[in-house]
Amino acid sequence: MDATEIGAVITGSAAFGGVIVGSGVAWLSNWASSRRQQTDARNERRRAAYVMLIDAAGELSRLLLANAIMNGSAAPDPNLVEKVARAADLVDRAYGGVLLVGPDKAQASAWEMAHEARQVLDQLSNPRPDLSVKDLALPDAQYTKACRRFVRIAREVLGDS
Repeated sequence: MDATEIGAVITGSAAFGGVIVGSGVAWLSNWASSRRQQTDARNERRRAAYVMLIDAAGELSRLLLANAIMNGSAAPDPNLVEKVARAADLVDRAYGGVLLVGPDKAQASAWEMAHEARQVLDQLSNPRPDLSVKDLALPDAQYTKACRRFVRIAREVLGDS
């Protein structure tokens, strides 16, 4: 093999190597872009599920607070248990969304929030004789803590401050 042939082999090998490297870089770029899109889509699904749960929990809290305020001056709302049952059901349904898209710590916190919402409903449905309806209708401290804990975890998972 003379110098010209060796030069041609080197040039051909370099060109072939360039094609291989270029293809590898293109594939890696496409893969990274696909992963980023998948991550973005997952985060959007999580954000939607978290917002739905937080909105449902907020609705239950607003209902309980409004009723507690009204009980100071008016007769108890005869439909309170039914309204709380609907709101607690919304919390349960939203919890299901978090189960589908959230990591374990978000799922556990969402379960705690849904559990405490059901506890509030149970307290209203089966009142203790030593508590007034107004006392029962105030948001339970455990429910409020569970809601705050979930919001904190949701922010951690989504990277929001």
